[in-house]
Amino acid sequence: MPIKVTFDTNVFQRFDNYPKLLPAIHQKIIRGYFSDTFITLEGVMRQDRVKIFGSRKIKTDTKMGLTPNTINITIGASMQQPTLNEQHKQSINFLIENDLFGLRGQVYLGDNFNVPYNFDIYERTDISDLIKFREKMSEVEIAIGNKNNETGYGVGKCRARKLGLKLLAREKVSGKFWYEGLSLCRDRSETKDVIAAVSEWADGESIMRHIGYSNDYFCTMDEGKMAKYASIFDDYHKKWLESTFGVRFITPKQLEAIITPQLDIGERYQV
Repeated sequence: MPIKVTFDTNVFQRFDNYPKLLPAIHQKIIRGYFSDTFITLEGVMRQDRVKIFGSRKIKTDTKMGLTPNTINITIGASMQQPTLNEQHKQSINFLIENDLFGLRGQVYLGDNFNVPYNFDIYERTDISDLIKFREKMSEVEIAIGNKNNETGYGVGKCRARKLGLKLLAREKVSGKFWYEGLSLCRDRSETKDVIAAVSEWADGESIMRHIGYSNDYFCTMDEGKMAKYASIFDDYHKKWLESTFGVRFITPKQLEAIITPQLDIGERYQV
């Protein structure tokens, strides 16, 4: 039975530094996963995040129904989809070619992008299993939200939401969604805060997916030490995730040590 491992961006973008991991995936010792936020949230270049994440709006479309006296109303998100640069596309194709699967998240109104159809990243999953995954993700999201209320921290998506609401309140703007506030930066410092908040949002979504899919290990080098504020991957929140949801964090070196005895002899002694 393969070990189900969610790989953080800071690991799968450096697989060359850990030469036993890809062979373990190819030999089906590891079943590898990554969060689809690598394409959706992290796929937006840092310098474009203020413009793109602040430009989304909810739109409605009203049409006469097919039957008498009925009206069809469609509600959706109007947003500027990110254009992935070539390096990012190559990274996605590398993951697909090496048998890693994307973890699909919740469906929200307006505050996320869809994965472009030309990237076939998902496992074939029964709809009943997908519903269970998403129910678990909802549970995790609520718990993270409650934890934020308890501590006053903004981690995961809550960081971006709090920042958007703060900027809307400062500018005395009403009737807007929180993410529209992300476009209201006044200076470089606030722009950096938005960029970092989107990265933290992606981290929170990644851990929600990992727990929702009941994977065995979350492989990361992230310790939250570079974050200006609290982070979902700082020691405090890692311990909370471990005790509350049984998350097992592991470094790539630790993972290599676990899988080495199972590797074919030719791969086992790579350094």
